[in-house]
Amino acid sequence: MGASPDEPGASANRPVASTGRSVAGSDQDPARQPDFESGDRGGTERRWRIVWELAGVAGVDPGPLTLRELVWIAEARQREAWSHTSQVLAMTYNSHRGKGARAMKPAEFNPFIEKAAKPVAKTNDLSILKQVFVDR
Repeated sequence: MGASPDEPGASANRPVASTGRSVAGSDQDPARQPDFESGDRGGTERRWRIVWELAGVAGVDPGPLTLRELVWIAEARQREAWSHTSQVLAMTYNSHRGKGARAMKPAEFNPFIEKAAKPVAKTNDLSILKQVFVDR
């Protein structure tokens, strides 16, 4: 029997060998997958859902790719999309801002751009640490 389309990782377009197993030759091949049925509580389905969701975001066939590669591709695609979105948001905000309001940069709208951390004030007096951790 071939894998039904309802099973995680199954595809109606995937060729099936005479053994009834997928011949995809990747991690999707049921012959290579350990049997997690007993006590897994849907873990295998969750894992395959992650693989297929990442493939959907990336717009690629997940067959020849590792999970790490899918994550990289999906993140790159999201970064690129946010680059465009942040440009449009900044342009829209700046064209409709009130008088005296500061102009916003696209980087301020982009969640993938890391904001510079505020510097932590340095102190030579560590007595506060002694009070907190030692003198309880």
